[in-house]
Amino acid sequence: MMIYYDLEMKSDDFYKIIKKVTIYNLKTSNEYMQFTTTIDGLEKIKNLNLEYSLLNKVNPFLSILSKKGLIIGMVLMMLILYINFFRVSEIKFNDYYPINDEIELSIKNSYKKLFFIDISNQNLSKLSYDLRCKYPSYAYIDVSKKGSDILVNISNDNYIEEKNEVVKPCDIIATKSGIINNYIIYNGTPQINANKYVKKGDILVSGNINQNKTNAKGYIFASVYDEYQIEIKKEIQISNYSNNTIESLSFECFEKDFYLEKKVTFTSYDVKKECLFSFFGIFNINKYTYSEKNDIIKVHSYNDAIKNAYAKIDYDFELYKVHKEEEILEKHLLLDEEDENSYRFRILVLKNMQIGATKEIA
Repeated sequence: MMIYYDLEMKSDDFYKIIKKVTIYNLKTSNEYMQFTTTIDGLEKIKNLNLEYSLLNKVNPFLSILSKKGLIIGMVLMMLILYINFFRVSEIKFNDYYPINDEIELSIKNSYKKLFFIDISNQNLSKLSYDLRCKYPSYAYIDVSKKGSDILVNISNDNYIEEKNEVVKPCDIIATKSGIINNYIIYNGTPQINANKYVKKGDILVSGNINQNKTNAKGYIFASVYDEYQIEIKKEIQISNYSNNTIESLSFECFEKDFYLEKKVTFTSYDVKKECLFSFFGIFNINKYTYSEKNDIIKVHSYNDAIKNAYAKIDYDFELYKVHKEEEILEKHLLLDEEDENSYRFRILVLKNMQIGATKEIA
């Protein structure tokens, strides 16, 4: 490895050796000259018995390592900051609700793997808004991040008082027409009685108390009829999975996969992609698992179809209910039709449901 030397010597002496040694990085002044030379150049200067000052001994390899070390250190520091900021260790819900599993899956779908660590840079404000639109029966859904934990706050109350926010006075009005069964009022003046029929838009609880406007708050439960139209296919495809799987790896660079070929001999299969390693989402190592499946056509009878229709009604009701008092009371089949491909049902459903929603007092 060539070693270089930074020297300084008087101008008069420098001109004596200028044609005899290799010189780099020459800097001039009135009396002295600074320059870089090789070990051979230094030996020649010594043999000529000229005075010089050794300023620095330069090893290019160490210099390059020093610069590379600085770059690597900066990259590692940025990587650590990136991991700390976007790392997710746990998703925490403030309480159990039927929609918890769906929300958790929605969040986990945004995960990326970085050194086997879960990373997510999902826009949580937009996610909160999207979830509130998707589940309008819930008064409020908010997703935030604290440290490495994602916090999901869900409220099944129709009244939310934000910290440091002045909540405007409001009434509770009916979102549907129905017959009042019972109610739980925390604040406000009731305008209803049990067994009273109310129309959509009627004031159920007034925010006026003794001529003072306040925020009406409570649950109003009523018997409500809703009509459902449901179509059930006569034939559906069901997949039964065997225990046979094939695994292969791919290298992904800028979202383009380069596969390590492994022939899949299955006639029908599902593919699961798992990220084993990721570098900022630019370079990834992925594992693909191919699971053999056998597709079976299941034929629905009329009785199967009506059971499935009723089950779908129950599932949707449980998904969007906001209080344990809510329940389905009756189901009545109004009409059934069928054609070559499907059954169609019109079903009238009687429900005890929470029909109150807040409305700002004008």
